[in-house]
Amino acid sequence: MNIWEELGRINIELKKEFLCVPPYQCVNGKYLNDIKCDMAHGDSPAGKIRASINLPWQRAYQIEYRYKKCEIFLPYMPVIEYATYDAMDGNWICSYLSFLPVVEAVLREWAKICPDLSFNKMKGFVIQLVDFLKRQNYYPSDRKLWPESHVEFLQYALGILYQDFDQYKQQNFSQIFNRNLSLHKLEGVINISEGLSNITRILLVLDIIAELYLMQDPVNYWNIIFYADPESNGDFQLRWNLYVKHAMLAAGPNDLMVLYNHFIDKKTMT
Repeated sequence: MNIWEELGRINIELKKEFLCVPPYQCVNGKYLNDIKCDMAHGDSPAGKIRASINLPWQRAYQIEYRYKKCEIFLPYMPVIEYATYDAMDGNWICSYLSFLPVVEAVLREWAKICPDLSFNKMKGFVIQLVDFLKRQNYYPSDRKLWPESHVEFLQYALGILYQDFDQYKQQNFSQIFNRNLSLHKLEGVINISEGLSNITRILLVLDIIAELYLMQDPVNYWNIIFYADPESNGDFQLRWNLYVKHAMLAAGPNDLMVLYNHFIDKKTMT
């Protein structure tokens, strides 16, 4: 079986965690084959995917070579910069709540500049957007499964993210990944482990939006990929080093963990 055809089977498993194989340079035949082998041994692929999404290098790369290249992201770069910093610092709850409105904001910007799209309500816009993306014909070969898998995930993830209260509750999802519950009832936000899971999911949604947006202009898209030079990019290097520093601090007993252990986690209270 062609390794790209494994995408479907891998993504079915990842769908249970509201994830999919991300649109990153590190994703190649070996990457997918490693996931396939892990699954053959009964291991979930979600851990490897989460690690790829949250890697400080990847976050710095996404900002420098994806978000900053998308005109629909540019008005919201200050929010994205601070929210990513929070994520690297382990402040997942605040980071997630900062990123949540960015999803709708960039989609509204896309609708403003694309004559084939119009934003009224999210549900109708998602249908329009998916139909528009399916007509793009990003790849003529078997690699078309790659962007098609991201369009499919985006449709699924946005459908989950913007479901109303009752529909979401009826699904009996074990995890809370829903804009309405998060912003209006704070469900899926208060628990620190859910905060980490949800920031990973929202980052993946934004990464896929940026990738599909850039792929509309193939020449510019491939120029960005081929001529990206992180090693000599001062902004990338500064951002990456900053993220590494704070990610390492977040792994130890930093102030956020002290706050959690002494004032939030009731198990530590006497």
